[in-house]
Amino acid sequence: RGRGRAVIFAGYVSSPGATTEEIVYFDIATSGTSLRFGDLGVTQGATGGAVASSTRAVYGGGWTSPGIDISYVTIATEGNSIDFGANRNSSKGKGSYAPGCGNATRGIFISSQNHPAYYGNTDFVTIATTGTCTDFGDNTNSRYGGAASASPTRAIYAGGVVGATSPGTNTISHCTIATTGSWADFGDLHNGANGYRYTNGSSSDTRALVYGGNWTSPVVDGPEIAFITIASLGDSKDFGDAIKSGTHRGGFSNSIRGGAAGGYYPAADYNTIEFVNIATTGNGIDWGDLTTTRSYNQGTTSDSHGGLSE
Repeated sequence: RGRGRAVIFAGYVSSPGATTEEIVYFDIATSGTSLRFGDLGVTQGATGGAVASSTRAVYGGGWTSPGIDISYVTIATEGNSIDFGANRNSSKGKGSYAPGCGNATRGIFISSQNHPAYYGNTDFVTIATTGTCTDFGDNTNSRYGGAASASPTRAIYAGGVVGATSPGTNTISHCTIATTGSWADFGDLHNGANGYRYTNGSSSDTRALVYGGNWTSPVVDGPEIAFITIASLGDSKDFGDAIKSGTHRGGFSNSIRGGAAGGYYPAADYNTIEFVNIATTGNGIDWGDLTTTRSYNQGTTSDSHGGLSE
């Protein structure tokens, strides 16, 4: 169907220590090196969230002041992003570390951070239109930097950062995408007794992955991949190990393959793209490389993720 493209909006390069406004893309089913898509047409910076239908990807938030803008691209073509509308809830921070997920109609931006404050609010957009975010409801606790994923009906948010001292959490929560309201408890990450943060997610329409991240007390960057069955409730289970340990990676999927792009560990960015086959278990497989080393890739999505079953 001409689908299977992952898009990464913006990022951060630790040397020389600067945000990149570049958008890149790659074909998930093949392997190689990512390609240039364009640039952010609206100044947003890294760490915003991305949602997508089969045709359009929307990038919301980011840490560049005022950081409340939204822009979008048509996934099948290349070019700079276009203004979508106002505010990733300007009263609740800049939308930093706010991952996105959703289905073919609605995209949800989950929680946010505006140092030193952090928020549990979630907002949504109707992807095919343009305009301002609408309040969805509050998550089960105030946290940011967790892993977002979805089936066509249910959104999942796992782990994250809570508190001004940045402890992690192993909480998993869920909501029904078509409704609005507060999120509910799903279970716990089985491998995050000390909290699991700065991780990323991907999914098919039945299974969600939590890929990489780190723990606190003490801080340890881990390669662990966990999975859950989206339609049920309960704790995650072990899937395998990623090729690269680290944080601030970009989660993607084409509903068959799920993986992570770029990241940060232990004191520098890297350009590795890796994947696993979501329906099985096992360790990460090398896909190829990003064109540049980059982290803070929360603004990653695709035109064929688990929320798009058609």
